[in-house]
Amino acid sequence: MKRRRYVWAIAIFLCLVWYLPEAAGGGYFFSESAAIRKTFSLPEAPVVYEKTMGDKKIVIANSEGGLRAMLLETKWKVLHRVTHMTALLPRDPSDTLLRTWSASLTSDNQYDTLIVAQSKHPDAKQIIVSNDALDQEIPASLEQVRKASSIFIEMDVENGFAVYNGLLEPQSVGAFVFRQVDDSRRVLSVGY
Repeated sequence: MKRRRYVWAIAIFLCLVWYLPEAAGGGYFFSESAAIRKTFSLPEAPVVYEKTMGDKKIVIANSEGGLRAMLLETKWKVLHRVTHMTALLPRDPSDTLLRTWSASLTSDNQYDTLIVAQSKHPDAKQIIVSNDALDQEIPASLEQVRKASSIFIEMDVENGFAVYNGLLEPQSVGAFVFRQVDDSRRVLSVGY
């Protein structure tokens, strides 16, 4: 009788393990590397930067096509899935800032937004992301930028990378302006 219970317990456990990722909403895997590889059919790429933010992790990997930024979500501490993936690109070949962003609408009408930048400027200490209009006159100070924008995100540069993940209002998403700033808050470069 005990043997039969063990067999049933093992069978139930195996069914749970097999169907748990589907029950969690689909797209989940038991390891972060499997989530990255299988979701986007990517070969193993070396991770050059990662930052954990609560139950999410921003991972930057150096794949064959260049740097890719991914946002991984963890559920129940054992299931992982990629919710955002985007490539970091310069606006022109001489640009010292590679940047990207991705956003997806949530059920409460906000955008889960991922913003990632890689600074190649030796003096850059922060990347400031705003949504002021660059096609008009460029504000002279960061305080003017703050007043002219509905968002003003300050990201510290760590090992050459600056990252942000958060919820933004729909009217604030898009047309981001990226500024590299040194430790005295002097703007080193400005661009979309």
